[in-house]
Amino acid sequence: MANTWNEHEALDGGNREKGVITQVEFRIFQREIQQVLQAIQTTLAKEITRNVKVRWVAKISEKGLILLVNAIRFHVGS
Repeated sequence: MANTWNEHEALDGGNREKGVITQVEFRIFQREIQQVLQAIQTTLAKEITRNVKVRWVAKISEKGLILLVNAIRFHVGS
């Protein structure tokens, strides 16, 4: 979304020095950054949870496979 004001014009319509932002603009920027960081944190939490579940299931599957192989060996061997 493009800014509709001149880069030297503050949100309240007053003039300002080049490169200086108003407190309102800073608060808007701060809120946007917080929202982005929250989205990143949520995404990371979901990915970590998913990866842990996948590893847990894989470990259980591996143990189950070992138990199955041992059971087959036991029954074949007897």
